Amino acid sequence: MNFEERLAQENNCCGCGACENICPTGALVLKPDHAGFLYPSIDEIKCIQCSRCINACAYKKKNEYISKEETYAAVSKNTDVKKSSSGGVFSSLAFNILKDGGTVYGCTMSRTDKEFDPHHIRISHPKDLSLLQGSKYVQSEIGLMYREVKKDLENNLTVLFSGTPCQIDGLYGYLGKDHPYLFTIDTICHGVPNKDLFNRYIRYEESSKKAKITNYVFRDKKDGWKLYGRMDLQDDSRKWSVYFEPEESSYYQLFLNRYTYRENCYACPYAIKNRSGDITMGDFWNIDLIHPELFSGKETGISCDNGVSVLVINSEKGQELMKRYGQDMELYPSEYNKVAQYNRQLIKPSEKPEDYEAFRRIMNNDYSEIEKWYQHKMMPIRAKRAIKRMIPAKQKEVIRRIRKR
Repeated sequence: MNFEERLAQENNCCGCGACENICPTGALVLKPDHAGFLYPSIDEIKCIQCSRCINACAYKKKNEYISKEETYAAVSKNTDVKKSSSGGVFSSLAFNILKDGGTVYGCTMSRTDKEFDPHHIRISHPKDLSLLQGSKYVQSEIGLMYREVKKDLENNLTVLFSGTPCQIDGLYGYLGKDHPYLFTIDTICHGVPNKDLFNRYIRYEESSKKAKITNYVFRDKKDGWKLYGRMDLQDDSRKWSVYFEPEESSYYQLFLNRYTYRENCYACPYAIKNRSGDITMGDFWNIDLIHPELFSGKETGISCDNGVSVLVINSEKGQELMKRYGQDMELYPSEYNKVAQYNRQLIKPSEKPEDYEAFRRIMNNDYSEIEKWYQHKMMPIRAKRAIKRMIPAKQKEVIRRIRKR
């Protein structure tokens, strides 16, 4: 089986782009399949059979990472945590590296005339940091950014690269080795939908609202650290914003309920303790249950309204990263296994829902059919929640704490 045939099998490719970046002739490019997910395509005329793509492919090779599992609750002291999804760990580290003359790579999601485009970019100035802040629940296209990282490292620039664990491993596969000036952050990743599905959803919403969606924010903290989102809209006469809970957005809720991921995500080899990044970051969900001592009246920087990050230091490079650039954070010791109770992708991949195949059969149809399927599925759930809303708040809190024990 040749490289293209092997990677065409959905479980053998994560779409990280290491193969595309390392191809010396441009023979290999990532193209969307019938469902919109990126897979390698090879121009046999341009291909010189150099095997660099095979050697760069790190996916499903033996995992040789060994994490120190040094785990903290973390909050940035000097960056605007309200602009971050959780506690501002990435923003704090990125700001200090940029201030020190380094470069930072991460996902942005810009809007062109036709669609939203989630992709990795390089920034070199703190004023551009806002482009990388916030969660984007859709796969970021790497493009040829690994090549840019290599150029920066060859010029002795400090580089901070953030992405999903497979993208981090893809970068190492492309480089062929670690580098003293390279620091990496992997996110706690549930799985990734593709931008085609997201943009079909956007067009559906625009049609129903009779307005253009100029910005889409998955995690808005207007009402605190939750999963609430925001759409910014405009028509010929005005601009306005719509705030929504996840279940009010079919795309968002289908993502949270594990329907829309790339096929390999359900067998992700990176959803384990031995992480690819120098540090791992994510939301410290249910920190009030795991560490009630931080909410016992003593003064800390921890706030469930502003957001708290999980920070796992995996390597000596991660320790160095924190020592050199993490001085603007408050850290509170925790334990990896405790954090993983509410971030299950730290120890195992996301599982397919029971009716996954039923959804996949309509996934490529007009988005109105997806919306109809979703609304039908939500009817009994909404009825149940209507009943729950009748329960007094104090009783809800008692029930919540009993269930989390």
